[in-house]
Amino acid sequence: MDPKGQRVKLNDGHFIPVLGFGTFAPPEVPKSEALEVTKFAIEAGFRHIDSAHLYQNEEQVGQAIRSKIADGTVKREDIFYTSKLWSTSLRPELVRPALEKSLNNLQLDYVDLYIIHFPVALKPGETLFPTDENGKPIFDSVDLCRTWEALEKCKDAGLTKSIGVSNFNHKQLEKILNKPGLKYKPVCNQVWSTFLRPELVRPALEKSLKDLQLDYVDLYIIHQPVALMPGETLFPTDENGKPMFDSVDLCRTWEALEKCKDAGLTKSIGVSNFNHKQLEKILNKPGLKYKPVCNQVECHPYLNQSKLLEFCKSHDIVLVAYGALGAQRTLQWVNPNLPFLLEDPVLSAIAKKHKQTPALVALRYQIQRGVVVLAKSYNKKRIKENIQVFDFELTLEDMKAIDGLNSNIRYYDFQQAVDHPEYPYSEEY
Repeated sequence: MDPKGQRVKLNDGHFIPVLGFGTFAPPEVPKSEALEVTKFAIEAGFRHIDSAHLYQNEEQVGQAIRSKIADGTVKREDIFYTSKLWSTSLRPELVRPALEKSLNNLQLDYVDLYIIHFPVALKPGETLFPTDENGKPIFDSVDLCRTWEALEKCKDAGLTKSIGVSNFNHKQLEKILNKPGLKYKPVCNQVWSTFLRPELVRPALEKSLKDLQLDYVDLYIIHQPVALMPGETLFPTDENGKPMFDSVDLCRTWEALEKCKDAGLTKSIGVSNFNHKQLEKILNKPGLKYKPVCNQVECHPYLNQSKLLEFCKSHDIVLVAYGALGAQRTLQWVNPNLPFLLEDPVLSAIAKKHKQTPALVALRYQIQRGVVVLAKSYNKKRIKENIQVFDFELTLEDMKAIDGLNSNIRYYDFQQAVDHPEYPYSEEY
């Protein structure tokens, strides 16, 4: 962590701001909102912007970034931009095309971090969640180590500065970490699932860059390890509404990401929603060129991911927390009966003691654990409030009390993919 405690160093030498602005919004929110709130977030002081092909807003986010560069608020090098490879592009030959698609959407030359969004491969195609005639997901058979090799190539190409994963458990992380010939370790554990085929990775990233109208992203990550059928639809389904999965080797997807990095499309590459075994698969991949710089996962006081955090730290992979404030119970995929994190009495008491809000306490908790945290809000008042997380510190007693809230409550469990062999949440971490 730098002297001001506002950035942490990734295993590839790049620095990532510990507080990020998340741009995801439910489908009912107009895409134009992403443009306005991202501009406001940059004006408020956010320099870490997190998006993904899955969010379908990279064109607007890229426009916001370019706007604030044009008016002199920031320079491109001031912004750390993360994008993610979706599960329908985990096949190695799809990795670079996916990244190039993001870059095209962004209208940027590179991303700072590109990560595998989810470790479950879905059938490539136009649909994000492909399903068969019975409504079941159509999985793809992909070796995540091959996906990782594709990511390493993206890094070498200069398309991303860093690469990582998302939503990987420890076994999935170990698979990458133990990959023979590993060139780059994941820098984090956090690319969308319909682009996990290696040949789709670069086109997906280039589409993001086109939407953003940027030359590169700072970080491009595999969004999740479950591959979906490639296509125009983010969630491809069959005639019965079931997801259509794809069969992809995530190691091949990673190799495609490495090529995107080498091509200069992203500065870093990582993963998202990977468990430790999925990470190990990439790390142990023969010929690994770049380790994932990060693994972006759901992480909050009710699901503090302590074991996965320790695993990632031991391999010099940064854990990035999404859902750090819990989840909106209005979201269709969130169980409305789960407790509301920000109403927890322990958080409320600590917030009162420090004259802060429970949300700021939850964010500060992650920062003091060495976790990069994403604060998602489309509310301008809260955006300004969240940047104040550096104005106070929690005591050791506060941290222990918050640690005690861990109850393995997962708001985003992606139950639709539970039958996929790469479903990341079957493992403890």
